[in-house]
Amino acid sequence: MTPSPRTGPRADSTSSTRVHGLRRQSAYHRLVEQQAIRSSNSQAAIALALGSALLAVLLALVVVAHGPGPVLFDAWVIDVVQGLHVARSVWEALSWTGGPLLVCIDVLAVVLLIRRREFALALLLVGVLLAVVVGVAVIKDVVERPRPADPLVYASGYSFPSGHATESMAAYGLLAIVLCRIVLGARARLAIGLGITGLVLLIGCSRVALGVHYPTDVLAGWLIGIAVVAVVAAAVARLWPWPRVVP
Repeated sequence: MTPSPRTGPRADSTSSTRVHGLRRQSAYHRLVEQQAIRSSNSQAAIALALGSALLAVLLALVVVAHGPGPVLFDAWVIDVVQGLHVARSVWEALSWTGGPLLVCIDVLAVVLLIRRREFALALLLVGVLLAVVVGVAVIKDVVERPRPADPLVYASGYSFPSGHATESMAAYGLLAIVLCRIVLGARARLAIGLGITGLVLLIGCSRVALGVHYPTDVLAGWLIGIAVVAVVAAAVARLWPWPRVVP
């Protein structure tokens, strides 16, 4: 006769201990993997921020060295954008979404974070957005680039960088970060990213079409905005847990 397997409280306790041990080991491996992903994402975001900021600085140096008027590809892009058969009212509406509407976008992003009780992140967003507004004003006064002649709408102050391009990239980009912490579907996140990217690009084009900015002003604004969003994304990846994406 074959001996029956050992049963009883001691066998059950041994089996339960092994199961708990395997679960702890699996949880540890998941934690290590998540930390590695966070670190990798944070490093990529920092690299993007540094690269964007460097390009913006190079553009500023070119503009200062050249003096008033178009530089690099400005004249060609102006001809292309202003040659598009788009009604002026459409360009003005797009420009509005990168101006007064941004206040509503900023408030929406902060309210969403407060409702999720992510107060520290909400405070970070407020500080970053205020810093962007002040930073753009300072850079304009340093570079002192006059605006293009004969604009279609009124715009005050200097031209470089475009405040609409910078602030829309920063505000809508930060809103995208907030929405991606709420929306878990991969396709939904992709749609949010593509939609916001398209809107920010159109806002920048509207400033060229309305004759209030050179294309290099807009490009510099985009680059500064990208740098800001990338720094915040790196901080979020480091300091706040990121929800798992649902396919």
